[in-house]
Amino acid sequence: MAILDLAEYKTRREISEANTERDEAITAALLSAEDAVLKYTGRDFTTEAAPGTREYPYEGEVILETDDFTALTSVAVNGVTQSEDSYFVGPREGETFYWIDFSPSAQRPSYSEGQMGFTRNLDTAFSTDRSRRFVTVAVTATFGWPGSAPAGVQQAIVFLVDEFRKSQGSVGDIQAESIADLSYVYQRDAEGNAVLPPRVQLLLDPYRRVAL
Repeated sequence: MAILDLAEYKTRREISEANTERDEAITAALLSAEDAVLKYTGRDFTTEAAPGTREYPYEGEVILETDDFTALTSVAVNGVTQSEDSYFVGPREGETFYWIDFSPSAQRPSYSEGQMGFTRNLDTAFSTDRSRRFVTVAVTATFGWPGSAPAGVQQAIVFLVDEFRKSQGSVGDIQAESIADLSYVYQRDAEGNAVLPPRVQLLLDPYRRVAL
């Protein structure tokens, strides 16, 4: 699903549906803006939520990064289902989660064999085979984003497409360029680095995936 489609953009900008003169250019801008938003946030706003099981290699760093998910059903390590009190999911606010925290808590039994105090099944998985570098964690959950993208993310798309629709070339300190397969609009900071316009960043930062 698209974060924002052509009809929605035209409605927000009060462009008549009968006016199709720039539809092709706006559609291309929508695709490029969506690509920029997905790269900046590191989140998955375009995949409709659906249940499934996905496997991840886990190297014992306490935190396992996953795809966006909701409605977690189960977590299995090398085929062994983990108890619900043996992990946390995070971030603990927002509509979706994207990491699983296997660090021990005071409320559940655990032991360490020099393996950073992982929970019982994780300690066992790593300690039974000293040559093991990772285990496989199967996560059963609803993956994707629930419903449409947040309103702030949709508005960020609108702002980016607005910039694309300006006159070609430089407009003030705003430029439109193509880098690799991604065309996007940006401003330059004091060091000359490319950044998205501040009003776009303001809308997207609450949804930006934190590197763990």
